[in-house]
Amino acid sequence: METIPRRLDDLGKLVLPSELRRKLGLTLDPSPRVTITKLDDETLIIQKAKEGCQSPNTKELDDLGRLHLNKELRDSLGWNENTYLGVNDDIMVIRPLTPEQVELVKQKEEKRKSKATIVG
Repeated sequence: METIPRRLDDLGKLVLPSELRRKLGLTLDPSPRVTITKLDDETLIIQKAKEGCQSPNTKELDDLGRLHLNKELRDSLGWNENTYLGVNDDIMVIRPLTPEQVELVKQKEEKRKSKATIVG
């Protein structure tokens, strides 16, 4: 069970990893629909929506595989654009990363940036 780090953008959009979308049968054509369930004060579960489901908790992914989390939901979870999230690869559980995990992600980002500077 791997946790894939992701970061919310300024508009509250979260890119769901393509390998996980495929695993859950969320192809981008037509736009896939997912159901969002709030598990606790900081955790969401994302599942493929059932055919014809019109629940207010059902959202559509955009053409880049991004899920928009509205401000009310983000506020209730204490998430903002600086929140690093981990997407679990089994059942698409999304929760904030621990401070240690965030530090590792930032270190990897810095290494990638420095390699790009050397190559470019």
